[in-house]
Amino acid sequence: MRVGTITPTAVGWLRLGAKARAPLEGLQRFVPAGQHTLICGSQLSRRPEPQHTFIASAQLSPRRVERKFDALLLAQSSSGCAQWWPSHALVGTTDAAVVEVANVTNSDRLHSRSRILPAITLFPTQAGNTPIALVDPLTSVRYLRWIKSIAGGGTGYNRPDERAMPSGVDATSASCCCGLMSRSRGLHCSAEQKRVLSSIDKQTLTKALIMSYSEISQHDDVDLESLIDHIVLKCADKSLAKGMRGILWHQRYVVFFSAAAKDLLIAVAQPTKAKYAHAHEDEMKGVKRVHTLHLLPPKNPPPQQGTVAADSGDQQGGDDEANKKPRYEPFDVYSVEDGVEMLKNLEYDEVTKFVVHAVDGLPGTSSCLLESTRRNPHEVLKKFFPADKKLTVKDDLTIHTRPVASTKEDWTWLCSRNVDWQLGVGQFSTVLVDFRSNETWSNDANTAVLIGGESGSGKTMEMICGHSGKSDLVIYMRFADALMRNVDVRLCNTICENEKLLRDAKQGAVALAARDARNGAFVKLAQEAINGAVAASCAELTHALKMHETGETFTVRLCFDEMGDSPAYVRACCAMNVVTLRKNLGWGSMVEIRVVAAGTGIGSVDNPGGSENNFYQLAMLSQRAGKSLYWKMRDRMLGEWKSHSGAAKISFDELVTDVDMIGKHWFDRPAALAKMKDRNRTLSTLFAAHAAHARSIDAQGAVPSTATIDEQVHTKLLHDLKAKEELRKSVSEASDWANQALVQEALFAAVESDGACAAALTNPRMAALFVSVVHVVRKQTLEHELSAATSGTNIRRTVLQRVAVHFKRLNGLKGTTP
Repeated sequence: MRVGTITPTAVGWLRLGAKARAPLEGLQRFVPAGQHTLICGSQLSRRPEPQHTFIASAQLSPRRVERKFDALLLAQSSSGCAQWWPSHALVGTTDAAVVEVANVTNSDRLHSRSRILPAITLFPTQAGNTPIALVDPLTSVRYLRWIKSIAGGGTGYNRPDERAMPSGVDATSASCCCGLMSRSRGLHCSAEQKRVLSSIDKQTLTKALIMSYSEISQHDDVDLESLIDHIVLKCADKSLAKGMRGILWHQRYVVFFSAAAKDLLIAVAQPTKAKYAHAHEDEMKGVKRVHTLHLLPPKNPPPQQGTVAADSGDQQGGDDEANKKPRYEPFDVYSVEDGVEMLKNLEYDEVTKFVVHAVDGLPGTSSCLLESTRRNPHEVLKKFFPADKKLTVKDDLTIHTRPVASTKEDWTWLCSRNVDWQLGVGQFSTVLVDFRSNETWSNDANTAVLIGGESGSGKTMEMICGHSGKSDLVIYMRFADALMRNVDVRLCNTICENEKLLRDAKQGAVALAARDARNGAFVKLAQEAINGAVAASCAELTHALKMHETGETFTVRLCFDEMGDSPAYVRACCAMNVVTLRKNLGWGSMVEIRVVAAGTGIGSVDNPGGSENNFYQLAMLSQRAGKSLYWKMRDRMLGEWKSHSGAAKISFDELVTDVDMIGKHWFDRPAALAKMKDRNRTLSTLFAAHAAHARSIDAQGAVPSTATIDEQVHTKLLHDLKAKEELRKSVSEASDWANQALVQEALFAAVESDGACAAALTNPRMAALFVSVVHVVRKQTLEHELSAATSGTNIRRTVLQRVAVHFKRLNGLKGTTP
């Protein structure tokens, strides 16, 4: 098959007869030069010429043409056909919009008596229509059948309008040509995509990876590593591995990513021996194939593994020619519309699905090894569970990875309400705190733990992070009645109606039947929510949990959140038998279930008499939890001070001791105020010492006069000055850090000494918000060179008021003032 670009030079290729070239002026008017690719195929003529290539007429199927080509080019060298084909120079589409594609009528009439000059007619296709219609306003898909019949030879074939071919014209004796107009990938590219792709094309693979990464790294909120982790986990059976900037298969890059404005670009390697099919563009909305990159492999590529190899391209001239021409590796590039925004919102599912489909044909690992892995939930968590749903939790001794399974909606809601004290609201990056509170864990697996407390007291985080070393998986579910009615309204009605009967009857057969009906409905509702959360997070885990009958116990902690306003759900949760639930889920005998529920107001639930009283453990989070969280965050910041104080030439040891003493005496207000005075004196001393140190750094940067020194001394002086400048620069950076730390501590001193702010610190969410806002105010203070001195009035305006606004929004408080 001959492939080329329509340019003035390429016009001469299309030879439809033995002695003349086709007049392609009409074709050139139809498409600007260089914007389409011409794939030309011809039936063998009596005198085939060496520059011709041929395509079988059987390949002209409606779906093939519809999917890949924009127009069909027909030419006939018979003079008889040349007389009547021009009547079809005007053609249209299925919506009856008549379009002038090519008008070569005049040219054909002038040469109608010539036996070697063909007529040309273009039939546009309309991508996306099924079946395809290569049509004018009067005809339909019959055109394609008619074209195939001509290309296949024979006499007496009728045209779609029932007009027979001119008498005496034998289609088998005519030099018949069918060509397909294929739209260039460049037509699908935006200007920004063209810029990115043109800069990468024909580069080495290593350079292309670096350039691609630089494009996507310009978007600050895009975490490419998290996306790659997510994809690799979903393709654990394909021997894929995470590379520096892409995805590896047997040490060869098969997928990498770039960006063009808001669009995500996905480059997928073309294999030459193992033909696996790339995902079709239509399978993911907003995806289209835009280009094919040709990249040079690394100078020292890894040993060849499997069947994916570099494509030899056009090299057909033997070893000598292969040595002269570079061997390019082709990568198909797909554009995902607004894909960058999807990554910023952590919406990896659609992109992952697309890439997984693209590499579906790659050979994987051993089936026996894969099956044994899929039977072990511990291994599934390591290999398949998405990285963006693994939290890092630290207790007093160790750091644990905490996998959290949830639906997409619940996870988004959970992230939006979290306050990261370093990154702000809506982030989940800081190492979380495990307080290991005895009240939030029960030694009996069949005893539900209820966690209550005021809004923002840390109930949800205690559910998820508490006792992180004692369970392997957290399944997080919002279980408010209003939300669960979207899952199964019938079961919700059964729970509420039987709860009412139970409270009215108190005891007896009616109460017993109502309790059984309520509890049974709750188990079924919980089963639906659990299965949905696991399937949405890691589908492979469902199979592993069901097959886990031997080996190490796998503990699952079910976290029912937002249950404070649903007393019926709370009591049913307390009465639920976890063994029965495990059997209903179909999980193996080595899976242990732990139940914990939380919600504002959950501690005020008035439990009725009956079995519920023996099956729950209530934990109310107190104000001391808020204090503990605040001072744990402060302790981590103090640890950073110790590591930087040496480089800054200022000792923070005394200040660290003063702050530590304030934390120890926090609930003894007079003693805490006395320690605050000590801290303020130390802070003032450090401010003065830092200012003197900064002046000395500036003085060291002065260049002495060299008017009276000889050249040799001058050269030595310049060398010494260069070394001093480098030293001064490093010392200056340490000094800048010290300045940030001192300004930040001054802000914390003002917060802790203010009565209103100190009272708010008892709430964990308020405490995290205070630390986050102080970081923001410190940055603004340094950028705008504001005074670090603070007073009770402005600390309430600049910090407390901002915290109150955030707290009100996160807790859904309406009709209140900050």
